[in-house]
Amino acid sequence: MQLISFARGAPSLDIIDVEGLKAAAVRAFEADPSGITAYGTSVGYPPLRTWIAAKHGVDAEQVIVTNGSLQADALLFEHLVKPGDTVVVEKPTYDRTLLGLRSLGAEVHQVTLHEDGIDVAELRALLESGVRPKPTSGSGASGCRRCCRWTRTAWWCTPARSPRRCARASGSVTWSVRQS
Repeated sequence: MQLISFARGAPSLDIIDVEGLKAAAVRAFEADPSGITAYGTSVGYPPLRTWIAAKHGVDAEQVIVTNGSLQADALLFEHLVKPGDTVVVEKPTYDRTLLGLRSLGAEVHQVTLHEDGIDVAELRALLESGVRPKPTSGSGASGCRRCCRWTRTAWWCTPARSPRRCARASGSVTWSVRQS
């Protein structure tokens, strides 16, 4: 069995097409040298935002490209989470996600994530204990439109509609369960 490191900022080189990445870097420098070497805009590289918007049929102004999950979490949490809000996250969860939520004063609860989704019994027990996560919403999630909403790093679900089958995201997934 081969060990794969999930250390922050250290992707396994055996899964990266190094030659393809080199070629892409050369093309990027040739196409837009000033755009590649500058800090850029706070909402992301404009040509990439335009491409993503066209692919998903939205205006480029609706697209934000972040430098990674930490920046995406910070933007979302700053907008959605207020001091004292109750937030339910998957377990295990990225430690920076927990730090970000707690630094905003959120009360964080964790629910075990299995291969096929969250532990619904554990979530039910948490809700029955009186925990009430903050309801919110986002854009529709493909295949889960009736029960979940996806907001970049977060699934926001309604428990009456089987959140277990919708919990298939990777990385930092933040759960907020609507009361029905």
